[in-house]
Amino acid sequence: MKKIITLIIAIIAITLSQAQGVYTLSVEINYDSIFSLDGRHFAVKQNGKWGVAKERKEVLPCIYEGIDALGDGVISVINQGKIGFVDTLGNTLLEPTYTIEKQANTEDKSQINVYDNGACLVEVEGKYQLIDKQNHRLIPQDYEIISRIGDAVAIKKNGKYGIANSKGQILLYPQYLDISILIESKLYSYKQISTSGLPVFGLINGKGEILTPAIYADFGIYNGKEATYIKAYEEDGRQALLNEEGKTIIPAIYQVTLPTILPDYFSISQNLEHGIIGKDSVIYVPPAYERVEIMQSTETFFLAHKENKTHIYNTSQEHLATITGTILDVVSNKKSDVYFVIEHNFSYGIQDTTGKWIIEPIYDEILSIIGDNVCFRKKDKWGVINMQNQEVIPFQYKAAKLSPSKKFLVLYDGKKDSKLLNEQGQIISFSETESILISNNYIEYKDKKAKRRLYENGTYQPDYIQNIKAGTNDILCIKDQEGWTYAQYPDFKPLTTKHYQNIGLFFKDRALVYQDNQLKEIDNKFQEQSVVISEPISNIEMQLTYIGLHSYTGAEYYIIKNKNKYGVITIKQ
Repeated sequence: MKKIITLIIAIIAITLSQAQGVYTLSVEINYDSIFSLDGRHFAVKQNGKWGVAKERKEVLPCIYEGIDALGDGVISVINQGKIGFVDTLGNTLLEPTYTIEKQANTEDKSQINVYDNGACLVEVEGKYQLIDKQNHRLIPQDYEIISRIGDAVAIKKNGKYGIANSKGQILLYPQYLDISILIESKLYSYKQISTSGLPVFGLINGKGEILTPAIYADFGIYNGKEATYIKAYEEDGRQALLNEEGKTIIPAIYQVTLPTILPDYFSISQNLEHGIIGKDSVIYVPPAYERVEIMQSTETFFLAHKENKTHIYNTSQEHLATITGTILDVVSNKKSDVYFVIEHNFSYGIQDTTGKWIIEPIYDEILSIIGDNVCFRKKDKWGVINMQNQEVIPFQYKAAKLSPSKKFLVLYDGKKDSKLLNEQGQIISFSETESILISNNYIEYKDKKAKRRLYENGTYQPDYIQNIKAGTNDILCIKDQEGWTYAQYPDFKPLTTKHYQNIGLFFKDRALVYQDNQLKEIDNKFQEQSVVISEPISNIEMQLTYIGLHSYTGAEYYIIKNKNKYGVITIKQ
């Protein structure tokens, strides 16, 4: 009998464990404001005061003027304009004592009043101190702390600069003329005097480690599209380009080296002539041109300009063509044929790599190239020409639009049937219309009967569907006469017969639905897994339609609102 009871208890325990689900209400919907400290601890405001909540409990009661930051399991709290420290269990480590210099950003550990590796930088009477969690001073008083640099601090003694770590140990004895920030928390320069008597600079990382000797005349910062670079100047004016780790990408060979719109290619200059080099130091365009630019379609091309001509190079270092006229775009089709969109005498046409006109420059405007078709305007009408210079769609439409995805376009006129042209070359006719709302993979328009949605593949939204939300993994959220449910994209085949007051998108094979005054979690088989909130939620349409998924340090969560009060739903990892 005892074994049976034990087995029953075990089964109940497993059932309860499974019922907990992926979505959990981690902060009660009871607060006037909420922001995340680390994706798990949340600063919460109630009656004008701040505290901290986690896992449906208040770690700190709402008694503080503010919550500043969390680092190393220590929360900075503000009271009467002073900073103090409390641990994540709610134990007071230090009553608010220290001056607030500026609000700390938990994503930037270079700020003061944030614990990092067991130490925190605080201000006392206008000077910095480095303290541990027991409020012990870590740096001797005869050293002046200048700033935090990553996991360390810059220190000064007798007019010279050095570095100490977060334990107070001297990593670099003060011996440099200066230490300056290049990239906050990552990269710093130090200054020395060379044997020739000139100032020279080297690099230090955020751990206080020397990355380069002091051999450069100066450093500069260049913020590229995807990364930050360091320009390292040599005494003769040549420039090397270094990455955020201080590693040399392009050696100091050229007078100017700069990032381009692509992370793998860099602009170089020598004697006022320009070219392109790769991060592998391969020369793609020799520095022999007045100006060089990059164009991308399905491939990448380099356009080098000199003496009113444009020279085309590809990423195989091949010189493809020399073009006269203004090149607006370079495109290639599935057969790898390369074409150039050319403006010539204020008109537009298409050339191949030999300079031959594929489509004569007789058109007044070009919208886009879709597959092997080109949409042009001739006078006040739009139409489509293929690469064989044949008319595919007559020039009789007053308007044309390109989708944000650039995978299809539409031509329309309120007096005749409209056209959709996709990448596959399909021409899909639909009703005449005066206006179109165009998205990445569909359009919305009104005909004489109703508002309709047409997808780029030619599929129409069925008439019984009243509303559609965005979808994930080919699953659409749709609303019909019975409520909200799920359907398959692109054929709109129902995935379940169940309907709800509202539904959310699937995430990790789970989704939130609202039904019978409860916010529930379902799996991808549309089976209920758990009840997340067992109370009515006002304005649930707004909340589940526009609910924002946040991510911080690997923790995903929703901030949810009900009756002007906020809470948090966390997604377990």
